[in-house]
Amino acid sequence: MPDGCVSFRRTVLSQDTIPDWEQDKTRLPLVAATSEGAIEDADGCLQVDFADPYIGGLVLTIGAVQEEIRFLICPEMVVSSLLCERMGPLEAIHIIGAQRYSSYSGYGRTLKWLPFEGYGSEPRDEFRFPIACSRVICNVVAMDATRFKPRGTPAQYTRASIDRELNKAYAAFVAGKRELRPIATGNWGCGIFGGDKELKGLIQIIAAAKAGRPMIYYTFGDKKLEISINKQYEQLVREEATVGTIYKALLSYSKKREQNPRLSVFQHVAAFVNSSAGQ
Repeated sequence: MPDGCVSFRRTVLSQDTIPDWEQDKTRLPLVAATSEGAIEDADGCLQVDFADPYIGGLVLTIGAVQEEIRFLICPEMVVSSLLCERMGPLEAIHIIGAQRYSSYSGYGRTLKWLPFEGYGSEPRDEFRFPIACSRVICNVVAMDATRFKPRGTPAQYTRASIDRELNKAYAAFVAGKRELRPIATGNWGCGIFGGDKELKGLIQIIAAAKAGRPMIYYTFGDKKLEISINKQYEQLVREEATVGTIYKALLSYSKKREQNPRLSVFQHVAAFVNSSAGQ
């Protein structure tokens, strides 16, 4: 019989705590992309749930993608659908202590249940409010991306869209005085929501930088993307790129893309940062 407790916490970023992204001089944190493993396997990390604005999405109906799968293998998370109202643009929801009961294979229509061999062996913390109890050391943060249809729509490259996604990610990653666990994330908002993987990756990286957290980026088996992200990161570090420089590069991409539709976000950012070095 399971015991312990699960905590649900909504974080809200106030307008006066939104960073001045354009002028920010923060350097990048440690970042590594991998095509092996999955977010839910990243023990000790802040694990990102690619959420619906109404947390849980379609978990109780026909949903079988990233968020719904996470809720199915950790069913205590489903309680958040009852407790939590729709997320606003500057809000995220943390679920702390939900135990994992199952594993799985596949995705969407190919999803299948598998037993979870690690059940019962998870480390726990001590939680003393309102009574002394323990929680499984598992911290999941739900953050909803903007839906862009059709896929690749230019709207995601506008300043308003970039600011919305960046502030949302920062609201999820910022921790105040709490322990700064590494972030475990991946292709946030890039499935049925139609986001650009390179854009979303860089947005999450600079949000993590400002929040003071390292990041592990899971590409879900995409070896090419793993190599591409790691190469981009290494160049940005080599050029001593700051949050502000990368942010300005992202803002300038839309106009360059109009001139050259085949230009990727990574290509543009690399050129922009290189030309800005030493200025």
